[in-house]
Amino acid sequence: MSKLNWKDYFPNDVHSKHIEYNISCNTADKAGATDRAMTELLERVNCDMEKLAEKHLSEHKIRFPFSSKRKRMSTVVENLETTNSYGKRLYVKGASEIVKNCCSHYLDVDGNVKEMRDEMKGNLDNVIYGYAK
Repeated sequence: MSKLNWKDYFPNDVHSKHIEYNISCNTADKAGATDRAMTELLERVNCDMEKLAEKHLSEHKIRFPFSSKRKRMSTVVENLETTNSYGKRLYVKGASEIVKNCCSHYLDVDGNVKEMRDEMKGNLDNVIYGYAK
């Protein structure tokens, strides 16, 4: 497989770092096809997934495994440079409409945190609908 460079897809490191943390730390122990594809993506950008997981997942990690009822998986990631005083973040992955409904904020194209307003929710609904066709 050919190597990828995040810079070809994202103007700054903020978005790529979130993707790396989410995949490295929020992947099931028994990886399905989707998890394997995401893992291969990180291999293509030379991400050291084991190092990230070791640094950001505690021995007593808090994880909510994927279930078909909840349609998502979540993991608390620690030891991050965050704007909150906890140094923790909850990463969620799953059905796009479910994940969207869990969000109160998002990162804009410049990596700035923005409140999730109705207009953005509508824009995301349009994108989700477009991919579902």
